[in-house]
Amino acid sequence: MVRLYADENFPQPAVERLRELGHDVQTVQDAGKGQQKLPDEAVLAGVCADGRAVVTHNRKDFRYLHATNPTIDALALILHRLVAQTADLVHIQAFKAD
Repeated sequence: MVRLYADENFPQPAVERLRELGHDVQTVQDAGKGQQKLPDEAVLAGVCADGRAVVTHNRKDFRYLHATNPTIDALALILHRLVAQTADLVHIQAFKAD
């Protein structure tokens, strides 16, 4: 199980599927920060302080996922498999943009 923070770009059905897979996923709405357009640096600092990793479906940062156009279930399973393979979420960069 991994503690995640889903930003406003990450689809709610994928959040629900990750939760079904046993992950602790907090959304930006759960945190009471929806529609605030907080800078990425502020979001990251708060999320890290809470011991979570940010998940996003931001096209700029995650072009690979958009290029493959995964289903919601596939998106959740990709993330589930990645976090299951490492204890150090800092090193998950499989979908980092150039």
